[in-house]
Parts: sequence; structure tokens; C-alpha cells
Amino acid sequence: MLTLTGQTELELVETDTVTVPADQATGEVCIEVSIVRADRRASADPAQGCVA
Repeated sequence: MLTLTGQTELELVETDTVTVPADQATGEVCIEVSIVRADRRASADPAQGCVA
């Protein structure tokens, strides 16, 4: 189950790793990863996950 607890912050990155800070109050972080192609089309079914 994916739980969204705050504002969505979209960021386009061109590297294969990122560091995402955990929420200060809960220690939880959720991410959604989409592939964006050169013609700007994005994944139809992005990968999602949360860690506490």
C-alpha cells in the first residue's frame, strides 16, 4: 500500500541514483519512479514504494 502524506515534488533526474530525505515526523518516505523518454512520453505504470 502506498500512502501519500504531503505535497508531491516532481524532479527530473538524469542519474541512476537519488537520495530522498525521510519525513521528519514519521521517518517515512515514498517515491514514484517513471521513465521519461526523449520525446517526453512517461511510463504508463510508474514504480512506487515506501520505506519507514
